[in-house]
Amino acid sequence: MKKVSPVLRRSFTLFLLAGMMGTVLLTCQTMKEESETELPLLSPIRPGTATPLAARDTSPLATLTLAPMAAKATVAALGSQHKSEATPRPLTPIQSSQDVISAVLNDPLFKRSLDDSAFGPRIKDAIPGEPVFVISLDPKKNDYYLVPFYKNQQVSGIAVVGVVDGAGILGMWSNATYDKFPVVDSAEAQKLIEAEGFKIKGEPRLVFRWLRESGDETSPFWEVETEEGITFYVIHIMNKTKIYRADEVHPIG
Repeated sequence: MKKVSPVLRRSFTLFLLAGMMGTVLLTCQTMKEESETELPLLSPIRPGTATPLAARDTSPLATLTLAPMAAKATVAALGSQHKSEATPRPLTPIQSSQDVISAVLNDPLFKRSLDDSAFGPRIKDAIPGEPVFVISLDPKKNDYYLVPFYKNQQVSGIAVVGVVDGAGILGMWSNATYDKFPVVDSAEAQKLIEAEGFKIKGEPRLVFRWLRESGDETSPFWEVETEEGITFYVIHIMNKTKIYRADEVHPIG
């Protein structure tokens, strides 16, 4: 085999080096051109268009059955002038649901409560609903009415109207937040007892007496009698509904 001459070998080496340098220069030039090329801008992200919720009818008249002239009576009471604390509190003869509502709206204490920081926001613009009759199980206490007030389709407060010799007077006002009143109705109370395997006798009665298991006067409970001879109390308190036998509760006072 013939040996390659030193001159030819050096020439070949120089040729390879030149080729490599050319490749490097070409690559650098290409990278430079690519780096100087203006990249296309990304399309801006468009904010999503929220679908508005359907307008909700917030008028209490939309869902409530009001006592006659209740709304008109409310407007009259809210527009009246407050009287001094020395003003005697009136007794209103009770012959209709409207009379019970009037006993609340015309009471001087109720009118002054419109400016009270705790009660005013619950009372202003609220509409009284149908009064609820409560039977007292305490022989020392009289029967009474509860008048729920509604605001923004919710119960905002409850007025207690005591009845003495056929006349009503405002006893107390309690702020509240319920979807309806009573929170548990008569039909629901019956179903709870029937679910325990008992047959209902007669109609449930809305009653109250002070019990360790119950709340105050604004939280009456249902008395349900059964054909088996057992009387139950359906009591809703602290967002829970419980069933008690009448002979196992603990009266107070």
